[in-house]
Amino acid sequence: MATFADDHRYAMPAHFGGEPGGMYPLHYRDTVSATVWYETDGEQLAQLLPPGFTLDAPQIMVSAVMNRGVEWMAGEAYNILSVNVPATYRGAQDTLSGWYCLVVWENNAIPILPGREGTGIPKIYGEIEDFRFDADTMRTWAHLSGHTFCQLHLTGIVDAEERRRAEIDDAFSTMQWMAWRYIPRTGPTGGAELSQATVFPQEFVSTRVRFAHNTIEWSVPPLWQNPTQHHIISALATLPVGKPSGPAVIMDAENILRGDLARVLR
Repeated sequence: MATFADDHRYAMPAHFGGEPGGMYPLHYRDTVSATVWYETDGEQLAQLLPPGFTLDAPQIMVSAVMNRGVEWMAGEAYNILSVNVPATYRGAQDTLSGWYCLVVWENNAIPILPGREGTGIPKIYGEIEDFRFDADTMRTWAHLSGHTFCQLHLTGIVDAEERRRAEIDDAFSTMQWMAWRYIPRTGPTGGAELSQATVFPQEFVSTRVRFAHNTIEWSVPPLWQNPTQHHIISALATLPVGKPSGPAVIMDAENILRGDLARVLR
């Protein structure tokens, strides 16, 4: 008979066994990210935040990342597109400011499953293209079954001056990545088995930082082309894309996901 020890970590199907201990730091040795920030409608954006969270600024951060050298996946690669907003969580015990994650698309199911169940990061499947660099420009886009819903175009790419690079390094050195873990109740009544705020800190150690101008475009495929994500894409596309909140940042870095510091916010 399968048993489940309190001092082990399991993933479904759990009856095949687990590993002793809990979460641990996950090293992504070689990542390239392209991050843009833009202003939007604060009242509209605040409606997407769950209980306990307040919006710190009417701003959206979109980050596309090519992950390489992922140690826990034996070096396998995958790409992501994440959408985050600056927010503060105020609970009965915790007060924490950082970036609240609205959604993350990933093109590999392996990291999606533990990220959703273990830390509550709202990961869903999507195809994110490898970055296309051409002289001082870069393009990438996200789609599902060939139906594009987000395009990112960076132009005028230049290396950051030392002072500006230090500012970026400081901003990204520790990132409080917050989310909401929701596990639906089994059965016909609806509701949640688990519904709680979480934090999954990240650290970035850069090897190169570049700046660029950016253009980001959201588009909503017809419902029949993306029936399970249509409401998500529609909500993001409805938010106005205002003026950029500073230049886009392209960063080559080692990314450390601090699983050992991940926790439920109370």
